[in-house]
Amino acid sequence: MSYKQILCLIIYFFVYILISSKRFKFFNLGRTGVALFGVVLMFIFKLFSANEFISLIDWDTIILLFSLMIIIEYLDESGFFDFLSFYIFKDYYDPKKLIFLIVFLVGLSSAFFINDITCLILTPMILRVLIKKGLNPLPYLIAIATSSNIGAIIAYTGAPQNMIIGNLCSLSFSKYFILMFPLGLILLYFNYIFIFLFFRKKLILNKNINHQIYENKISFSKINKIINLENIEKEKSKDNNKIKIKNSIFINKKIKEKIDLFIHDLKRIRRPLFRRSVTVALLTFLSFFIFKPISWVALIGAVILIVISKKNETEYLKRIDWNLLIFFICLFGLIGALNESGLTIYLFEKFIKNFELNLKNFFIFNLVSLIFSNIFSNVPYVLIVKEIIQKIPDNNIWYLFLAFTSTIAGNMTLLGAVANIIVAEKAKNEVQISFKEFFMYGFPSTLILFILGFFIIYLYWLVIPFL
Repeated sequence: MSYKQILCLIIYFFVYILISSKRFKFFNLGRTGVALFGVVLMFIFKLFSANEFISLIDWDTIILLFSLMIIIEYLDESGFFDFLSFYIFKDYYDPKKLIFLIVFLVGLSSAFFINDITCLILTPMILRVLIKKGLNPLPYLIAIATSSNIGAIIAYTGAPQNMIIGNLCSLSFSKYFILMFPLGLILLYFNYIFIFLFFRKKLILNKNINHQIYENKISFSKINKIINLENIEKEKSKDNNKIKIKNSIFINKKIKEKIDLFIHDLKRIRRPLFRRSVTVALLTFLSFFIFKPISWVALIGAVILIVISKKNETEYLKRIDWNLLIFFICLFGLIGALNESGLTIYLFEKFIKNFELNLKNFFIFNLVSLIFSNIFSNVPYVLIVKEIIQKIPDNNIWYLFLAFTSTIAGNMTLLGAVANIIVAEKAKNEVQISFKEFFMYGFPSTLILFILGFFIIYLYWLVIPFL
């Protein structure tokens, strides 16, 4: 190893440890501050120049996140998430059912809309539901993060590293989907079981919260009628426990109190902005399947929404999570410097020297990929390893293993995937997800799912000719 590689590795792990830990009294910096500090250290020690740092940043990802944040802010202002969170989750009051819904909703959405985008959109919406229902957000947020990474395995469109592999692998989108869809469903189901068993005593934060609004399954249309009624006539019924509302709508007093909590949110729906923002968002996501690059498709959609909303964009841009964007810019620079130093390929070649098609080599390759995808991040790792795999004849099985392992590896630690960080940052005002809390669940569950998935794909290789 060269002096540059050693120095780069020391700074990277110094930053990694600080990001993974809680704030120290002598070093009171958050994730973004630590990442900025690491970038400055690398610049001072001349591990990259200013121009090289800019070239290391994945600007497509930054533009995509920035554009989606704008669209999400307009959707939020229109009342879309309040409407959707109530309408989708109104019948799911049991924590076990709620986890099941979240795992499969997030997992299947991630297969087609990229796991980062899915987390960016669904995290705020689901968080609203959890808070209103008095549930402990932590288990459900970990379910969002881990399910998004598992669901991303299902299709080439699930994660950026899968898109890279999809452009190189001779397996068509349909063949890859047919192979990975059942695997994804199996792993999502096991993830649901693991989360429920691991957090079963921590699912409910406040057991005294009255859930009658969910248990009685009050429909949105009925609540909407209540909102729009101009005159409400209060009359005591014979049992003195009901309210008579105009148009003969009868509800229990206690239920009415709970409905009022939702009425406050639902009144926020601003119909002109609601229609415009939902239309633009829907067209933008559909365009992801037609046009490339999707980062600029998202930016075009965001700009169109700014123009047609007839609102002052300054207020919306202030709400953008600039902290998260700066953190990712710094992280790309740190990981990019590590990879540009040649350290990744040096270590990879040290561990893997044989690409003969057998169980032992498959397992070593996947184990190294699992570890390195966490250390060097999955996208940079895939970009380097693909250069080696391209030279191997009959490389479909290697690409299939690489897509699976580099994606499932994201569940091992909080910093293992961009999606995990998005969930943690979007929820930080309500709950702090520590590195330790995520790791305590992520490490054992990832190892189990990794072994299960590995042997399923190995079985594919034994019985399917085109692999």
